[in-house]
Amino acid sequence: MDDIKRALWAHFGVGRSAEILELHRRRPGLITPYTLDYAQHGAEAAARVDAATGRALELAVQEQLDRVLARYDALVLPTVGATSFAAGEGYVGTKLVVDGGELDHFSDASLTPAFNICSAHPVVAVPSGWASHGVPTGVQVVAGKWADTTAFRVAAAIERGVRAGCAGDRRPVVA
Repeated sequence: MDDIKRALWAHFGVGRSAEILELHRRRPGLITPYTLDYAQHGAEAAARVDAATGRALELAVQEQLDRVLARYDALVLPTVGATSFAAGEGYVGTKLVVDGGELDHFSDASLTPAFNICSAHPVVAVPSGWASHGVPTGVQVVAGKWADTTAFRVAAAIERGVRAGCAGDRRPVVA
């Protein structure tokens, strides 16, 4: 997990952080707090992890994923390993607690970076049902390299199963 986090911040820091921070300097208020927070963390990481080290971390994570996905057609896992925020609560400044431990950053609960930045494995996000407090939930389906058809077939099967288990067209209540 530490390698994935370091790869995420190096990737983002070397990529677009400087550009986003410059845009924020020129046009304050244009960038959302979520994106600005990512850019600031990325810029800090870029000062600690160079592009070559970041790429090496990405390749190490990719090799691990390749080994796992060589044994399975697909993985199905949550997109986030924490409960949702309350309505109106933002990512920035809200501490997430997972398994009794407070996370350093909201991105630490994200289970997407290994696939977003470290692999060529197709990923499909699909609705998976409803949380106990009425918020829709989702999972991600990750298939082997270039196995897009497999990812879509597994996602479609999950979606059919979820629809079959739901009574009617359920939508979250917005007050």
